[in-house]
Formats: sequence, structure tokens, C-alpha cells
Amino acid sequence: MRFLSPEWIDSFNDHLSGFEVDLSSDDQSLSTQAGPIHLLQVIAGSPEGDLHIMLTIGSTGIRMEIVSHDAAISTADSIKEDVAVKMNWADAVAMSTGKLTVTQALAGGMIKVRGNLSVLIDSQRILDAVGDKLASLHELTTYG
Repeated sequence: MRFLSPEWIDSFNDHLSGFEVDLSSDDQSLSTQAGPIHLLQVIAGSPEGDLHIMLTIGSTGIRMEIVSHDAAISTADSIKEDVAVKMNWADAVAMSTGKLTVTQALAGGMIKVRGNLSVLIDSQRILDAVGDKLASLHELTTYG
């Protein structure tokens, strides 16, 4: 299934269903302890056009939703993001496949960030921690 397609996002959510994010750990920053964090990802030039995807991470779990500004399809439409990142499709694919890290993308100017940068760092750390739960999804992922 194609990366960031509606089917892929549904599978992402299924893989993390019931997963509880432990926000009580001493190594968690205040941005996650204060409540859910909302990361808006704008991906330019995907096979389906420009994508707007909201990633929400909180004590009740991790959820990804396609944000549509044209119709009330998603509950994420009414959520204000803590941070927004914009990148092109090739860089999103490189990050997903491990060929590019968030740090490299930031340093190289490949992603533009608006909002609370600590939220971006926190969300990446949490997603890295659940990588094993997503391993089978990555095996099924195509990028064309």
C-alpha cells in the first residue's frame, strides 16, 4: 500500500490502536506532558497531490488523520496544531525509509517548521519508540 495513502494511514492507526503513550517518564518534555500534541504535516507533490496530515500524540494514543479543508471529513480539521512542518514528497519518503533524519532535514533546510520545535522533536522521539509496532506496516509500504 502506498505511503500516506488513506489506506496506509488507516493501517498506521490500526497498528498503534490501543498503544498508550507514557507521558509520566522523566525523559518526556513538557510539551507532551501538558496534553496531546498536534503535528500538522504538509507534504508537497505526493502522487495524490499536496497532503495535509494531522498527527496527534497523547496519553490516549497516537493517531494520524488526513485533514481536508473542503469537507468535514476529519475531526482533525478543527484542531489547532502545535507545530506544522512542510516538506516535499521525496524528503518525506527518505525520512520514512530511514535515509534522512529529522535532524538532517532541518539542518539541510529540507523541511520548514512553524510553531513549537520541541513538539516536532518529541513526536519524532515517540515515533522512534514505537518503530517495532510499525515494522510490518513498513514491509507493506510502497512509495510510487
